[in-house]
Amino acid sequence: MQAIRLFTLILPLFLALCAGIPASASTPSGSISSANTAITTHDKNGNLLPNALRIQYDVDSDGRVQNVKILESTTTPEFEHKIIEKMMSKWRFEKGKPGIAKRVVRHDPTQISRRSRE
Repeated sequence: MQAIRLFTLILPLFLALCAGIPASASTPSGSISSANTAITTHDKNGNLLPNALRIQYDVDSDGRVQNVKILESTTTPEFEHKIIEKMMSKWRFEKGKPGIAKRVVRHDPTQISRRSRE
């Protein structure tokens, strides 16, 4: 569970750096935060923002992501597939601490498009 808690603290910073989303000192409702970094994931009406996935996944005993389920999406199926593929290949958690987690992942479609053409 400590790995999942730590990941919850690191994820917003990682997403802000990767997506070029400006960090805010305050934490609006519908956001995830870490220290002074906040990434808004939902609008004021509670709707998921564009280019976001709300997912659920299992973490196996080796710390790898398995059984990803899309709970809500505001992106295209093409980007959903690319995001999940990248997540499953790169995200790692502490070994011996399997569990289930839910996250909101935001992406910049222009970054994925550029990389896939290279």
